[in-house]
Amino acid sequence: MKEIKSKNVQNYVMDDMAWKVDLPRFLKEISECSTNVPYAASFRILAQVLNVLTERAIEINDPVLNIIMLRLGLYEGAHDKNVDEVISQLRKLITDNKKEED
Repeated sequence: MKEIKSKNVQNYVMDDMAWKVDLPRFLKEISECSTNVPYAASFRILAQVLNVLTERAIEINDPVLNIIMLRLGLYEGAHDKNVDEVISQLRKLITDNKKEED
């Protein structure tokens, strides 16, 4: 696993108090509440791109990226009650890998 070079990424991934966004739900809510604005087509395109991003993130299987994707609500199970436990396990994997590299 590559070292986290960005302090912003490091802080976000390791912080329990970092924001979470249910991006799919957010986009759906905007498009449903904005009937006079042509968001639907744009959001469909964005959803397709986010699906590609999600597929690639799963292929890469990087713990840092997995935490970010979970917090964006882009992985299945991102809303399960055990998601915080999954994130904790991913953080442990990050710190264990860092110790091995040092």
